[in-house]
Amino acid sequence: AGTGRGLALNMNKALPLEVNLMISHAWCENIGDFFSDVLQHMAKHEVAYICFLANYQGTREEIKRQLGNDINTSPFTQVIRNPHCLRLLVVPNDALRGKGLYSRLWCDLEIKVAADEGLPIHIPTRNSDDYLLGNPRVSSMNARCGSRTDRPPNEDELLIRKGIEEMPPKTARSLTFEVCIVTMCAAFAPGLFVQCCMRSVFGWTLGLALGIFVGMGASFAVSRLCRPNLRNGYQVLDSVIDGAAKGWYHHRRVRPAQDIFSYLLFGGSLAVVDFLVRWNRDGFDCATIGIVEGLSAGVCLWPIARINHFGPWTGVYIMRPKTRRLVGLFLAACAGVSA
Repeated sequence: AGTGRGLALNMNKALPLEVNLMISHAWCENIGDFFSDVLQHMAKHEVAYICFLANYQGTREEIKRQLGNDINTSPFTQVIRNPHCLRLLVVPNDALRGKGLYSRLWCDLEIKVAADEGLPIHIPTRNSDDYLLGNPRVSSMNARCGSRTDRPPNEDELLIRKGIEEMPPKTARSLTFEVCIVTMCAAFAPGLFVQCCMRSVFGWTLGLALGIFVGMGASFAVSRLCRPNLRNGYQVLDSVIDGAAKGWYHHRRVRPAQDIFSYLLFGGSLAVVDFLVRWNRDGFDCATIGIVEGLSAGVCLWPIARINHFGPWTGVYIMRPKTRRLVGLFLAACAGVSA
């Protein structure tokens, strides 16, 4: 008491560890069942963030200062958005059976932030509708903080609702789909433009610009066709919760803002090397082909370096780092032999 540190940090202050696992749960639970579920579904290398152990449980004012005035800077959101956090483990409980875990607003927020960050969302036990969505189902619009629904909203609830209502009306999955459309148009347009209109480096460059423009227009048209009316934050949140209950978020997913940039950096480096080699050997006109070859090589090699990024397509999510490295080395060896 009076240390200003949570129990977890207080016990590990000599050697604090980086959190890589976020635990999402509600406090109205049997503590023995909770820890049994957590320990059963944690890997040895994982370091878990459990709010009542990690946050300092001081006075009301001290807790309020930790949460702050913006849900996007709260400890929960910061942990989930930290690059070191690799998955969200959801632990439902028997006390909320029938009402559903997602009748609690904090749990709703955590799963939405995790989905936007592309984290795998694992619900290994008590994953039926009774435990998650309730019977009858409760929309996030009607979810509350705490069990006393007859009381007016508390400060936590007001803070979370403000964050939900300011959420973008698209999910990360929608944004990823739009990025894929733009990427495909940008990949095929330069070759088509060179073949049909202008056989030169300038033609290839013009085709690339045209492909990006057409791709952006197509992604906008498709998104508006599939979803004519933009949804509000609660509708998006309900969609994410429903998808998580069905296992749609079990694997790590592509995050446009981070992953596209890291791929371009990786593929761009290979493209520059290939360009310089061809320029030195064959001249500038042939060197431009090296850009395409380098980016293509990046597409082939990137899954080896980031196996879990492609979980939705491969059906694989490898939790243990040592196993990921071994599988990556095996795939690299196979690629080298086939080349």
